[in-house]
Amino acid sequence: MAIKDNQAYQVYTTMDYKKFKLLRGNREVLENRKRKIRESVKAVGWLRAPIIVNKYFEIIDGQARFAVRFEDDLPIEYIMDPDASMEACQAMNYWSTSWNTENYVHWFAANNNENYVHFERLLKRHKNIPITTLYAIVANRIISGGVKKTTIMNGGLICTEDDLKRVEDELDFVEKHIDVIKKIPGQQARVGMSAVGWIVGNTPVDRDRLSYVLKTRYPEMDPCISAEVILRSITKIYNSKLPKSKRIYFETEYEKKR
Repeated sequence: MAIKDNQAYQVYTTMDYKKFKLLRGNREVLENRKRKIRESVKAVGWLRAPIIVNKYFEIIDGQARFAVRFEDDLPIEYIMDPDASMEACQAMNYWSTSWNTENYVHWFAANNNENYVHFERLLKRHKNIPITTLYAIVANRIISGGVKKTTIMNGGLICTEDDLKRVEDELDFVEKHIDVIKKIPGQQARVGMSAVGWIVGNTPVDRDRLSYVLKTRYPEMDPCISAEVILRSITKIYNSKLPKSKRIYFETEYEKKR
C-alpha cells in the first residue's frame, strides 16, 4: 500500500517587500555574500529556497536571498513559521554557514548587552586588530594563541566603559605598529600585538623609544612564540645603552601582574 504524502507547510509568493523586516541582531548582509548568490544564479538559475519568517515577518533564514531578490525586483518566496525566534535564527546560521566571532558580538550588542556594545565600538574602530587580540588587550592579558573565542561567543566577554577609556591609547599604538610587529620573526604576530599593547598599558614606557625599537630593531628580536619570549626580547633591546635608572624590565613587570 502506497504511503500518502502530506503537505508540511505552504510556500507564499509576494512582491510586497515592505512587509518583511530584518531580525534585530542577525548578522549583516555583506556585498560578498550577495555577489556569490548572483554568481550561483547565473551558473544554475534560481533554486527553490524560500526564506523563513516569523509571525512578525522578521526574516529568520534567508536575508541575503531576500536582499538579492529585492534589489533585482524579483518576487519573494517565503514560509511562515509563527513562533520562530532569534535563537532559532542563530542556530540555523551556526549549522549552515557558521557565524564568526564578530557575528556573535553584534548579536549580543544588538540585544543590549553593554559589555558587547562597548566591545563592538572598539571592534569597529580597530578593524586591523584580530578580535581575540583586541579582547586580550581589553582583558589586560597576554595569551599565546589569543583569548578563547568561546568566551566571546558564549556571552562571557567583559568590556566596561572604563575599559573603553583605558585601552584606546594602547590600541592606537598597536594599530600604528601592526605592519612592523608582523615582521618580528616567528608566526605569533597576535602575541606580539597583545604584548606591545600590554607594555603600553602597564609600564611607564617611553612610547617614542618603544616605537623606534619596533621600527628599526625588529630583525634582532627573538622569534615571537610566547609572551615571555617577546617581552624579554623587547626589554633587552629597549634597555640597550640606557642608564639603569631609565631601564624597564617588561617581562618582570608581566610576571608581577600575572
